[in-house]
Amino acid sequence: MLLAIDVGNTATILGLWDGERLLERWRIATDPMRMESEYVALLRQLFDLSDLDAPDAAIVSSVVPPVEHEIELALARLFALRP
Repeated sequence: MLLAIDVGNTATILGLWDGERLLERWRIATDPMRMESEYVALLRQLFDLSDLDAPDAAIVSSVVPPVEHEIELALARLFALRP
């Protein structure tokens, strides 16, 4: 499964894909003050509530470099993934 993350100036869209099938889609506010630990907690909660397994891969597209960095740290910590 692939976790695709698009970080925009106002919203961050996350989609979990299994091949060409979209399993889940989430939308959260983009907050440049949010830290790695907050993204870890948020991602864990989203996956737990949706009863989904951890992704095998991740990709991040971003126009907000500080947010991209914190998300990449969270993906490494929570899923051992490097986008």
